[in-house]
Amino acid sequence: SEEGETATVNSTDDVVFLFVKHSGTSDGSTSTTATLNIHLSGGTATGSASGDIILKPGECFFARLGHTRIDAINGDSSAGTVQAQVFAICDDGGI
Repeated sequence: SEEGETATVNSTDDVVFLFVKHSGTSDGSTSTTATLNIHLSGGTATGSASGDIILKPGECFFARLGHTRIDAINGDSSAGTVQAQVFAICDDGGI
């Protein structure tokens, strides 16, 4: 967005760069051993599906992506709540 404007996100926007970091906590201070599972093609992020990205506490994942719609990216934890940092560069309306 232009400086000073608020960006809006639509399900048809493409994510062209994604960074995710598992904080190792469930709330910013309580440690967790749960994994953070990410799936980039619309499937459920179970941690056991083909193509799942699995982050252990303290790990991160980043990638330049091609034609990956924002509504196709799913995440879930193996148990309970996981706090994560997520940064994305999106292309408005798709590539």
